Amino acid sequence: MCPSKSLGRLVGGVVCLCPSKSLGRLVGGVVCLCPSKSLGRLVGGVVCLCPSKSLGRLVGGVVCLCPSKSLGRLVGGVVCLCPSKSLGRLVGGVVCLCPSKSLGRLVGGVVCLCPSKSLGRLVGGVVCLCPSKSLGRLVGGVVCLCPSMSLGRLVGGVVCLCPSKSLGRLVGGCVCLCPSKSLGRLVGGVVCLCPSMSLGRLVGGCVCLCPSKSLGRLVGGVVCLCPSKSLGRLVGGVVCLCPSKSLGRLVGGVVCLCPSKSLGRLVGGVVCLCPSKSLGRLVGGVVCLCPSKSLGRLVGGVVCLCPSKSLGRLVGGVVCLCPS
Repeated sequence: MCPSKSLGRLVGGVVCLCPSKSLGRLVGGVVCLCPSKSLGRLVGGVVCLCPSKSLGRLVGGVVCLCPSKSLGRLVGGVVCLCPSKSLGRLVGGVVCLCPSKSLGRLVGGVVCLCPSKSLGRLVGGVVCLCPSKSLGRLVGGVVCLCPSMSLGRLVGGVVCLCPSKSLGRLVGGCVCLCPSKSLGRLVGGVVCLCPSMSLGRLVGGCVCLCPSKSLGRLVGGVVCLCPSKSLGRLVGGVVCLCPSKSLGRLVGGVVCLCPSKSLGRLVGGVVCLCPSKSLGRLVGGVVCLCPSKSLGRLVGGVVCLCPSKSLGRLVGGVVCLCPS
């Protein structure tokens, strides 16, 4: 029935339309074009190249290798394993399960749902949307954009760049490095470690635990609760509210405004400017330089060394011991 007179030759008594004379052999009376003689068997009258005899069944005249008989239907002549009959359409001869007909194009034989035609390239058979051709490698079948070959491992199907194999678990599809399994929940797609379900909201993609919705803005990628937009700058990754750009340095992760680099050390998380390392202890969150641990109490936020708890009141920011 072929109209072309240049096509058609006998292979074991069966007409073969393949122009290459090196291809074509009979498998159970059917022409098979696979050059490997170890491959090829009949499944319902159709040649199947799968070497496993336990796999292979016909679905609408097409060989399907899925062992589950409840799965498999034809979509435009191609087997689709999706059980939902409302999903499945051909995009360049490949089944696409996206219901939106405006999305879906082939990138190297793989369906890509990105609408931008300038994005999309294959990395090990997987579509990568990163435009930089120098980035992109497969980690367990998932594209990883980290250029360091020593970093990258799968945690529940998601790439984790933490080198410690003891850390990393999925929380709602995101990697969480907190080892405590009782902590970790998603807030707008970001992992939040606060156990209180009433706290946590996104501010520019970062979790903010302040319950007041009127407070919270990003300063260099860090949440700042100061309502004044004129204040706030990053000092070593920490927000500093001092407007003078000449002041501000980190001391143990805390901003210190003292310009002298020889002064400043942490005492219980508070910066102490006393150069003597033998002096300095916290009293109610305030540094006290008195070496006697039996003395020191807060009076209105100021340290008072008077041992009598009945004495001490603030007068203009200074402790007054007068009882009257």
